[in-house]
Amino acid sequence: MSDQEHGLDSIIQREKGRTSVTIYDANTNKSRRIYLRPNPLIKQMAIVSRGTTVYLSYNLKFVVKISWRAVG
Repeated sequence: MSDQEHGLDSIIQREKGRTSVTIYDANTNKSRRIYLRPNPLIKQMAIVSRGTTVYLSYNLKFVVKISWRAVG
């Protein structure tokens, strides 16, 4: 089964032990892959929450914030 079929977030890619996200730059019309540090900078530790997690990029130029959103 694929990651998406398992219910994993398809925005985050995992390859050869490295985690990355691909973003689209509207100014340049190009996509860019950002590699993330393995340990989150901030991770919400609550039973009921949006699950907000923040990661730093390896080059320290980017911060990636990931959270769940309400549906319905």
